[in-house]
Amino acid sequence: MKANRDVSVFTDLGSVLVPANLRCMTVSVRLFAAARAAAGVGEVQVDPGSLGAILRALESDYPSLAEVLPRCSYLVDGVAVHGDPDEVTVGDGLELDVLPPFAGG
Repeated sequence: MKANRDVSVFTDLGSVLVPANLRCMTVSVRLFAAARAAAGVGEVQVDPGSLGAILRALESDYPSLAEVLPRCSYLVDGVAVHGDPDEVTVGDGLELDVLPPFAGG
């Protein structure tokens, strides 16, 4: 897990130091293969929450993902997650990888 520390934020007025307890919370979602193709982007930032809530938000923002996400596997900070997506919490500063099935040989 990443450290919860103060960060610099760059604005049009210059750099401002923002205390960790005041910064925006986000999760980096990395989309691979068919998920990337369906969304048209490789990475997005979303609010932390349950995996189920994050997937519903992705489907809302990128409707073409609705056909891909049910077949995907998910990693939270490199660890595979299983079970009910609404029971899996994806916290602030973590990475969520969306991995469609890969064809191979």
